[in-house]
Order: sequence, then structure tokens, then C-alpha cells
Amino acid sequence: MSGAGILTYCAKLAGFGERQTRRASRPGSLAVVVAISIIAYFGLEVALRIGGLGSFPVYVQDPVVGYYLVPNQHGLFLQKNHWFVNSDGFANDRNFTDSHPSSLLVGDSIVYGGDPVDYDCRVGTLAGEFSKQATWVAAAGGWNLLNELAFLEQHQRILRKVDRLIFVLNNGDFDAAGQWTGEFSFPTRHPLFLIPYLARRYLLPHPAELPPVAIAATGHGRTWQPEFDRLVDAYPFRITVILYPDRTDYADKALWERHTAEIRRYAGARKDIRVIDLRDRKSWRRSYYRDEIHPTCAGNHALAEIVAAEELR
Repeated sequence: MSGAGILTYCAKLAGFGERQTRRASRPGSLAVVVAISIIAYFGLEVALRIGGLGSFPVYVQDPVVGYYLVPNQHGLFLQKNHWFVNSDGFANDRNFTDSHPSSLLVGDSIVYGGDPVDYDCRVGTLAGEFSKQATWVAAAGGWNLLNELAFLEQHQRILRKVDRLIFVLNNGDFDAAGQWTGEFSFPTRHPLFLIPYLARRYLLPHPAELPPVAIAATGHGRTWQPEFDRLVDAYPFRITVILYPDRTDYADKALWERHTAEIRRYAGARKDIRVIDLRDRKSWRRSYYRDEIHPTCAGNHALAEIVAAEELR
């Protein structure tokens, strides 16, 4: 065997040739891995968008209201839950028309429904079907009474044309106004890439809950009574307040009465505000909660029947 042959044989015994081959192939293998990862990432992005996870509403930040739904948008969350926002920022599938009789239903996520609830199973949609009347919906998750009154103040044109206002209020609606708490609770735009956004929104902790129920103070020192007075005195429509207990309030009557004592006193002194206590209604059941506060679809039906009955009074 020649000297060159011996060297080649020894190199083979030591695996030198294989190592050199592997070293030479590493850049190519890395490029393949990177290419596969990029394809997989964008494939998942496409799948998430096709699946409707990016089809959620966006909001406007507002110094007085706090935030509200961007007008003129609609979508299909998870390819099953339709949602609509009309040209006035109301959660309706059609624009406002001057029709009579009509009602404006006002509230937070209980009324709005949010991503988990299809449009056809939301309180306002069902109430309109039951009463056969126009039911306009001014609502957003995390709002309280101050947010709602400020939003209504910006829509005086519509207030002058509706026959009844119906508020759905719970024990957290009488505190400081809710404020915009960030892109992961009330996004102002749709993200360029869904994967990091959804991971941050749903998998990692952040200040606000989803659906948002935590309320942050605006610091303006506003109280709801004077603003409610101005609303009641400025318009001739009838006003109904439906007091909506959460699961804990439903189980504890004394606690519920403490939570709602202020609004009951206010309405009693004014005499022109009708109050309905949902906890006292036999049609309302503990099984109608899908979490601590939000209603199931069956709960939405029960609440909508009460709203419709008010519209027909």
C-alpha cells in the first residue's frame, strides 16, 4: 500500500472523512432548518388567520370616554362568532335609522358579549327579535356608568331620536371610569404578526383580564350622579335600570343590597327611573353564568326577554 493509501486508510479509521463531510454539510443543514422554521411560522400565521383568531374588534382611545369601538367594522371570530360595529360605534349590524318605537341598550361586556358570543346570541340582538323593535346597543367590555354616560353625550343626535334608554348595571359600574389599558385588552389596531400578539394576549399575564372586568381609575374625579342628572333632565325618553348581580351577589342577598344601595336611593329620589332587580326575577337562575359574571347564551335569552318586556311597556 502506498503512503497516500495508508494515510487515507488511517483517516477512515479515525472517522476524519466523515467529520469533514459533516462539517461541510452543516451550513446547508442550518439553512434547511431556518427555511423550514420560516415556512412553519408563516404557515401557522396563515392558519390562525384562516381560523379567525385575528378577527377581533379594535378600539379608539378617547380622553373622556376612555375607549370605544371603532365605527364601521365587522368580523367572524374563530369562524363562528359574528360581530358588528355600525357607523356610530354601536354594536349593531346596521346603521342607525330614525324608527319608532326604539330603545338604546347600554352596558359593559354583559351587554356587548365580546369575542366568545355570536352576534345572534347577544342581549341586544335577542331583545330586538323578541320585541320586534329597533334595539341599538352602546356597550364595550370594561365600561362602567361614567364611560357609558360620556359615550352617550357624544351621540346626542341619536339620544334625541330614541324612545327609551335601558341600562344594564352591575356592582362594579359605579366606580371611577374604566380607561384604556393597552393593546392586549383593547387593541387600537390589528397586529402585523398574530403569533407573538396572541401569545402575549392569552398565554402571558398582563394587567387587564380578558374579557376585561378590571376597572382602572382615570383620575378625573368624576362622579356618575351629576352626569346622570344631566342625561335624565335633557331628554324626554323613559329610562330603565336593570341591576345585574354577579354570581357572588346572586348567592348573597345582603351583599347585593349593599352593592346596589346607592343607585336604588338615586333612582328612588328621582322618581323617573324604573329599576328592575334581576336577582328578584324568578326567570333568572344560577346556571345562567358562564363565569363569575357573564351570562351563557341561555342567560342572554333570559335577560333579553326582560329587556324586550321593558321595550314593550
